[in-house]
Amino acid sequence: MEDTYPEKNTEIIPELSKDNQTEPALSQEDAENQAPEPTYNIIVTLKQRDDWHEFHVVFPLTDLKKEDWIKFQIDGRDEVAKIVAKPIKVILPLASSVNFIRTATPEDMEKYKENLEKEQRAKELCIQFNEELGITKMDLTRVESYMDGSKIIFYYYSEGRIDFRELVKQLVKTLKSRIEMRQIGIRHEAKMVGGAAHCGREMCCCLYLNNFKPVTLKMARDQNLIPNPSKLSGRCGRLLCCLRYELEESYQDAGLEDEVIELNDLSDSHERHEGKKRK
Repeated sequence: MEDTYPEKNTEIIPELSKDNQTEPALSQEDAENQAPEPTYNIIVTLKQRDDWHEFHVVFPLTDLKKEDWIKFQIDGRDEVAKIVAKPIKVILPLASSVNFIRTATPEDMEKYKENLEKEQRAKELCIQFNEELGITKMDLTRVESYMDGSKIIFYYYSEGRIDFRELVKQLVKTLKSRIEMRQIGIRHEAKMVGGAAHCGREMCCCLYLNNFKPVTLKMARDQNLIPNPSKLSGRCGRLLCCLRYELEESYQDAGLEDEVIELNDLSDSHERHEGKKRK
């Protein structure tokens, strides 16, 4: 049997398997126009103290879970907090002022407990010195001690100015730390203390409000509400923040002015639906 040879000038190309086949390379223009792959991070819900409100931050994608204690950096200082909800994987930028360091170690937790005891002692001393100095027009709302011991902040509400010079001297002498007396408004005091609103839910300021915009009785009149301050006031004694929610400017701020459905549209659709059911 004669051997068969390929014809002259015929190129033999070996058949490539599917595993060896490669995708054609993208051109430079296509590579530039190709959308970059999304970077995933996680939203973590943290709580620093039992009587403080939780807050949310975005950390790099890390193997964290609910009930974990972590050490993080906020505004240039180290703190410890507990994760109180399941972390959620998202495509969002990282927080600019909060950085994840690591899962809290036993040494971190020991320092955290000592700091809690220091805050409680500072609060008791402040109340004691207030009584001795006759400072009565002050509501001490919260005491915050930095984990590194560099500063202790006393949050208080007062309708007027108070001379704290002698009080600060005694606190510095006893606690051996920098002392800051920070005056807050009545709305911020309610935000820190917390509680339930008229609707039965937790107050809006505790959940998500960071800036308090002015609220007036005119906003209630525009919504056909009886302008009775006693019935339209919140736990802070000021007009309810939610009176702003139904205003047109609030919808514009949220970009929802085109999403509002007119009442007539709802009634017409309801009548058409009821007519179809009768037929």
